[in-house]
Amino acid sequence: LWKILNPEKYVSELIESLDAKIFGIDLHWFTHSYGAIELARAVKREHRDAKVVLGGYTSSYFYEEIMKRYKFIDGIALGLAERSMVEYARKVVRGEECELHGFVVREDGKIKVKPVETYQESLDEYDFTRVHKMRNWREYLRCFPGGYNPCRKPSFWVPLARGCMRNCAYCGGGVEGFRAAHMGRKLTVRSARRVAEDIDILASKYGVKIVNFSHDPEAFGDTYYKELFSYIRERGVSVSAYWDSFGIPRKEFIEEALKTFENIIVGISLESVLDEVRFTLGRRYTIEDFRRAGEYLRDERIGIDIYWTVGMPGETEKTALKMIEMSAELMREFKNAYVVPPFPYTIDPNAPMALHPERYGVKKIFKTFKDYYRATSSIKWVDWVGHETKTMSRKQIARTTEKVYNAIVKMYSAGLFQENLKHRYLLEYEC
Repeated sequence: LWKILNPEKYVSELIESLDAKIFGIDLHWFTHSYGAIELARAVKREHRDAKVVLGGYTSSYFYEEIMKRYKFIDGIALGLAERSMVEYARKVVRGEECELHGFVVREDGKIKVKPVETYQESLDEYDFTRVHKMRNWREYLRCFPGGYNPCRKPSFWVPLARGCMRNCAYCGGGVEGFRAAHMGRKLTVRSARRVAEDIDILASKYGVKIVNFSHDPEAFGDTYYKELFSYIRERGVSVSAYWDSFGIPRKEFIEEALKTFENIIVGISLESVLDEVRFTLGRRYTIEDFRRAGEYLRDERIGIDIYWTVGMPGETEKTALKMIEMSAELMREFKNAYVVPPFPYTIDPNAPMALHPERYGVKKIFKTFKDYYRATSSIKWVDWVGHETKTMSRKQIARTTEKVYNAIVKMYSAGLFQENLKHRYLLEYEC
């Protein structure tokens, strides 16, 4: 964001202007691999006496390789590190040895590891709303995966929980992935009241107009989401909401959501035109289930984002290409739906498909952190594909993904589904 706002400047100028004893860098999802490592390298070059520390899923999973390979990294916070990071900072400031549970440190040239000893029982003590602590926070709220746009409505992510109750085959954020990244074995859910307080603060203090939920509120049960939505309404907060649905949302849930929020945007992961492929992944619903839900999902206050993923077990190039026609069919049926053109799927290192490839008939190509580092430094789609299946090679997955992507983009460029695109735009943009 800083570079976008200051195109004439170099990132090295920003790094040089900073003054700190510790620099913490996020290496959470694998997509951060190249950027996080190169940022850490640049920081250490400018601030040799400061500590450079990583944290997140990917750094926790690959901690040993990362510490051995990149000597400029002084430590890795394992798992959920709110408390251990604070304790580490205290030790650095006091000039003490930095060995502590939940941390990997480099002391006198040696790598020392102490595993996570305890896990957080409650998240309600933490404040997730101090947006003003971020540089250029007003512009940050108008960012999205494609960059910064001053016309986007301000939005911010709101955590409902830590962990997940699901174990989807292709996701590193599920039960097994969470455990493999030293995050613990337990799903920790925030109280509905604290979440509502966060939303109130984000809207009233920072002007947030869209809250993005970390989890599907419906997944925690009727009592939870009804309580959450009731607290939000009691506070008179006027915001829209986004979340990725864990299934096909039920009518009663959608009705409650529409009573609570100005608009809602729901992500639906169809992944494949083949129901059996979706079932293998852990998504226990059909395309017909989705179509039947159109009775209450086709509403002008609802936006639906549809996602496909090419290269899942059981998929072939022929069946994957059917995503193109299915996209057109669904957007004709749902004028409030937008099909997201698919990018290459990269297997999460800690996803069940990566942890148990034989169970899913998958051949892993990416096995080390270096593999992910190389992938995320490349602009070639094939370099981002880290697995093969019994029915699709790495090149087939990349080529087919590109065909589906280009076909959907071509529909939009040709002026098709303008009603869908306009509807989606108005939900997220204000100019």
